[in-house]
Amino acid sequence: MIARPMASESSSEEGSESEGGGANSTSKRRRLTVPAVISRLFVREEENPALHDGRTRRVPHIEGNYATSVYLHIEPTQQMKHQADDCMSVLRGLSGVGDCSGDQAANQIHRVDPHAAPGWHVSLGPLLILRRQFIKPLLSQLEKVAANTNFSGPLVFEDGFEILEAQRGDRWFAGLLLAEASAHQVRTLAADVLAVASGLGLLEKQPPAEALRLHCSLAWTLANPRAGLGAEATECHESAWGRSWHIKKKAGEDAITAMSQ
Repeated sequence: MIARPMASESSSEEGSESEGGGANSTSKRRRLTVPAVISRLFVREEENPALHDGRTRRVPHIEGNYATSVYLHIEPTQQMKHQADDCMSVLRGLSGVGDCSGDQAANQIHRVDPHAAPGWHVSLGPLLILRRQFIKPLLSQLEKVAANTNFSGPLVFEDGFEILEAQRGDRWFAGLLLAEASAHQVRTLAADVLAVASGLGLLEKQPPAEALRLHCSLAWTLANPRAGLGAEATECHESAWGRSWHIKKKAGEDAITAMSQ
């Protein structure tokens, strides 16, 4: 912390008082103050959703809490980039809104940024809130889980689009659902991750891994697409993990493969 003295009386006045000082002289005290640039350093400004494309914080900010996600990273290949464009088009058609050039956040369709953390990924469980003392134990146990996991080949996605609703019902995503051959392997890994988190007391409840709709989100919007989903979606899935709809692709389109880490 930086501190600086307030302006004092002139040196001549201080000298005269010190020279004539006796038992009745009054010594001057120097008061310290904190510069304004420092005093506001720890003041948390009110959050403005407009600065974050209309998004609001999922969990309250508490000093010492660390929001943690466990996931498989998906490489942003050219094929996946084309799929991201298709996901944006699907959301645009379902919600009947324009693209991200609109002025209102509710009228925007966004591509998930593959280069901003966490990038394109397949989540292996819910968001975890860690205190510092749980970070090393969690990482240590996850390293053991990863060391005992074997994947046979790259991840393969279904030939359709998955539309997912955020649990608060204020945001919707479009992405790709893992094909069952890949989902079986990843679901086993997700079950191990959930068991680790539960063993450390990090989960209030542990939804079954079997109910996970393992997917990679590639686009999102604040515009409600339910009106369009009624006509386009062929399947609706609802579980403790949330709600999603599946839209099949046109006949003749290929399955999508992706490299994961």
